[in-house]
Amino acid sequence: MIEYIAQPGDTVYSIARLFSIRTGQLLSVNPGLGSGPVLAAGQRLLIPDISLVRPAIEVNGYFYAGRDPSILREVFPYLTYLSILYCRVTPDGGILCMNDSTLVRAVRAANVAPMMVVTNYTPGEGYSEPLVHAILSDPQAQQTLMQNILSRLRKTQYYGINIDFEMVPYADYNALTQFVQMASFTLHPLGYLVMVTVRTKRLIDRAENQRDKFRITDYTFIADRFVIKTSELACDPNTALSQTDSMQRILDYITGPFSSQKVLVAYPNCCRMWTLPYQPGQQPQPVFYEQAELIANQAGTGFEYDMDTGMLFFDRVDDTGAGFTIWCGNVVANKDIMELVRIYNLGGVSVRPVDLFSVATFQLFGAMYQIQKLNL
Repeated sequence: MIEYIAQPGDTVYSIARLFSIRTGQLLSVNPGLGSGPVLAAGQRLLIPDISLVRPAIEVNGYFYAGRDPSILREVFPYLTYLSILYCRVTPDGGILCMNDSTLVRAVRAANVAPMMVVTNYTPGEGYSEPLVHAILSDPQAQQTLMQNILSRLRKTQYYGINIDFEMVPYADYNALTQFVQMASFTLHPLGYLVMVTVRTKRLIDRAENQRDKFRITDYTFIADRFVIKTSELACDPNTALSQTDSMQRILDYITGPFSSQKVLVAYPNCCRMWTLPYQPGQQPQPVFYEQAELIANQAGTGFEYDMDTGMLFFDRVDDTGAGFTIWCGNVVANKDIMELVRIYNLGGVSVRPVDLFSVATFQLFGAMYQIQKLNL
């Protein structure tokens, strides 16, 4: 059996649809539901186990430093990997890390593989193009970074690394390929897994404009997993395509050069910003979650949770009364997007960050697929 926690607005009919079962099957294992269709938020239900017909997938989640780890207890059963953003690189190949030993041990104890994220993300600034260029344009910095990565892996219980270099200048893409190759050749013999986060929009733009002779295939056969970011295109309001159609367009491109079983496609999260005071018919401005979180933290407010919709939001109003509100939606019960995982025979999905998505999102993953666990 699978346990499900009812969300606001859930009915016995909507839950039956969510898990692709008949209403009668749901009622047969939950006799206490009675005849009323409306459920109370927080009510616990049992869902008939349909594991015999569910293919297996892997699920990766990102967890940021400084966030509340209590959410992890609820989602650990649905995760294969947890990519932990506690370290960032410096221009000379150094690594600055927070104390992650307690979290890494807890992740392993929950039978989830902890991944050390190696990133050019800088708190308060976002992904730094000059920083990643400084490393990729300097072979000595790359050697130093690789030595520092190996040293830290030996001191911790990480399962492997997730190379999350974003906003890479086009001139440095071949150097990125060489760095991924170096990481794989160094870490594979030691039993570590190498994962790479790929910013899809830049790859597609590069391919469509036929920029020089960069070949994605140079590193797709060496790394073990590829997290394919989707929000830049799947959440783009300047397209006539639906979110699912946009995801399909991305997969049509990615599953050419990439081995589909190595692909963990990012389950899109989209934020929208409205100016205040709100006027009916106002068109929102798209905001990526990382941008919204940065703005919320700079404002000193942080996100609030809306119980009715399951969405995260915050308002910011200045002394003149002008301001804006940003709402970030949990993409819950979007079975069309999850069905693409089956159609394209993908390795699985990735969520970023873990605590943006409700438990119901992970329960959807578990309803449609078996979540692959590793032998740690």
